[in-house]
Amino acid sequence: VYEKAFLPYGFTPRQFRSLLECTEPRWMSWEDGQYMRRRGEEMGQVHYLVEGEAEVLSSTDDLLHKVTPGKGAWLGEFFDPNAAIDHWDKPRKSPISFRCRAGHCRTLALDRAALHRALKNSPQMEQAAVRATVSDVWGKMHRIVPDMRRSAYRSMLEVALIDGELDAGERTMLADYRKKHKIGDDLHQEVLTDLGWSVEEYAVGRKGGARQPSWFTSEGRSQRCRPA
Repeated sequence: VYEKAFLPYGFTPRQFRSLLECTEPRWMSWEDGQYMRRRGEEMGQVHYLVEGEAEVLSSTDDLLHKVTPGKGAWLGEFFDPNAAIDHWDKPRKSPISFRCRAGHCRTLALDRAALHRALKNSPQMEQAAVRATVSDVWGKMHRIVPDMRRSAYRSMLEVALIDGELDAGERTMLADYRKKHKIGDDLHQEVLTDLGWSVEEYAVGRKGGARQPSWFTSEGRSQRCRPA
């Protein structure tokens, strides 16, 4: 964790150890589907994602973006330089939710109030924390853009298929968007499945319009059973 989340931004090994000594660090684990924090729960700890993938969900449980280890791996804000030193001394509730979306998720959890106070009490660590926060925000933004494109593609598909048919103009528009934003076959099929369509139905352009092989139809069987 030190090499990825602290060292690149100017924290010395001694400073990192001092932070660990005062922030009650804990290793925490979750399984796929478990909430790491629900909206409305207190934000007593700040988590750094070390393993797995987490979803960030809005107040209506819509997916905002995903978090993976590396840049942007803090679940929530790591540090706010504009907040008063005692800002986190009072209980504050989370406006969003975090949910594990991998076979296994693992985080390093630090006491948020103690972390904030320690950073504010050291000009050198506060400067390093600002650099880490900026990098974390950029990392999140870098990941949000692909998530937004995928969400947009899902919305486009949902609108195009709502009447149970797909015309040539809609097909061309969707194909152009897929090509431009590198939407792969796996994601395309996943969204179709979520919308209740099969790849075959999409190819035909009609819900329930996937054609069966001619030998399976009554006409095909009758032709095959005719005497020579």
